[in-house]
Amino acid sequence: MKRKIMRLGPSTLVVSLPHQWGVQQGIKPGQELEVVEKEGSLVLQSNKQVRLAKEITITITGENKDDIEVLLTHAYRQGFEKIRLKNMDKTIEEKTRRTVTTLLLGFETTTKEKDTWILESIALPAEEKYEVLLKRSLWIIKETIQNSIEFARTEQKSNITELRAEQDKYLLYCQRVLTLNSKRNTVIEWELITFLRHIEHAAYYLYQELERNYAKDTAIISLLEQLGAYYELYMNAYTNRDINAIHAINKLKSAYQFGECIKQLKKGKNTVIHAQIKEVFRMIQIGSSPIFRLILENA
Repeated sequence: MKRKIMRLGPSTLVVSLPHQWGVQQGIKPGQELEVVEKEGSLVLQSNKQVRLAKEITITITGENKDDIEVLLTHAYRQGFEKIRLKNMDKTIEEKTRRTVTTLLLGFETTTKEKDTWILESIALPAEEKYEVLLKRSLWIIKETIQNSIEFARTEQKSNITELRAEQDKYLLYCQRVLTLNSKRNTVIEWELITFLRHIEHAAYYLYQELERNYAKDTAIISLLEQLGAYYELYMNAYTNRDINAIHAINKLKSAYQFGECIKQLKKGKNTVIHAQIKEVFRMIQIGSSPIFRLILENA
């Protein structure tokens, strides 16, 4: 659409906003808009947070009760402020309570009556916390991999279950922020968060396998140390928007995923552990794609 430019005073140019866009965004007279200059264009952004449906009712059945954690985390990420659970029974009360406490940051169980529980948001997702929690999630993966390296060296155990739960909680919160705030590139950053969870879970399963079946092996120690260095490239790519780190990750794919990992697997010794190591390498490599797109988008 075209808009005519008008002059206001000796040095100010004014353009009117389309009425329909103003209505959709809830723009009121006197309200401030962000004006961003990007590649020769001016982009207008409202400060309005996108509000989805306020409430959802989930009826518990014999078919879905085992998926209560999945149901709750999906409703949470979709931005609902109130989640009503109907047909609650004793068998899932503890799992529901644990899910709210450990994964739904900013939510509390506010009502329990007969067979109905009501879970409600007691704090709006804060945009300024997004980057902090995302970077903390990156560090959690580093800690998990480092725990595997230390266990392979010393066989000293670490409690990494808490690390995984902490990362899940933070990344669910970040996805909730993306749902309720339209300022970010939701598609790319949602994909990034999904890969961060996959990388952490793969690293978590690797550590568990080491605890169950590991016997001192210098080849595994060496490969884990290389995995740690590989993940450092991933962290550097995101935190410093370093495209050369992405290139290094892709270049080393042949050396690790289809090189040393395959070589060790063919030996037939500690095959499950080596397969788990290969999976973490793979998730880091394919998980670098959204970082690459973020770098290019802001180049």
